[in-house]
Amino acid sequence: MRIGFIGFGEAGSTIAGGLRSAGVEGLFAFDINAHDARFRTAGPLIQRRAVEGGTTLGDSSQALAPCAMMPTSTSFNR
Repeated sequence: MRIGFIGFGEAGSTIAGGLRSAGVEGLFAFDINAHDARFRTAGPLIQRRAVEGGTTLGDSSQALAPCAMMPTSTSFNR
């Protein structure tokens, strides 16, 4: 089963890490800040969390379309 996270900040990456530790594979995420040059500190942090947690980070929300479940942990701080 593929699980996709909308938003991959502290909450999303922690949940994904717990699932990964329990043996769940097929973790995917999209976070609008991951590749946005305006967020110079958030982008690299999100990317690092994905790599360390074994989560595939998509370039768009369309990457999550094949996922069976999509927990969301987003906020609008802009």
